[in-house]
Amino acid sequence: MILAGITLGATLLYTDALPGSVSPSLKRIENCTSAATVSGVWLKAHSTTNKLFLTRTETGSDSVDGALMEGAGLAGMIGRSEIYSEDTELSYDRNVEFTGVVYLREASSVEAIIAGTVNYAYYQVRYKRRLWMLDITAFEIPPFDLCL
Repeated sequence: MILAGITLGATLLYTDALPGSVSPSLKRIENCTSAATVSGVWLKAHSTTNKLFLTRTETGSDSVDGALMEGAGLAGMIGRSEIYSEDTELSYDRNVEFTGVVYLREASSVEAIIAGTVNYAYYQVRYKRRLWMLDITAFEIPPFDLCL
């Protein structure tokens, strides 16, 4: 039995019955893609929606992904859609620097079993002097190859 029950929004688990980690993780992989600087115009033109949005990580975030990004020293995530109403669109006139680093978000056992969630890869980019995760799924064809 995997789930013991759901009480007050908390899922109780028998962790010894689950393969892998109970918590998701964010792994940093150095030299996994090209280091390059591109314009916001170029990057948005290659995205699936022609728009990219900045979702900032709040200090002390209670979201799992927010905590993972904060722990990695990231300002937040850049993706193809707004998550919160205060998200802002990436500027056309600013450059985005690909650092050569890729992050692999490995799903927890709970995500993998219950939601069917898989692992996701993100580019690390520098934008406005801060480091961000750029969602690779924002592109039909990733702008740079990965070592994965």
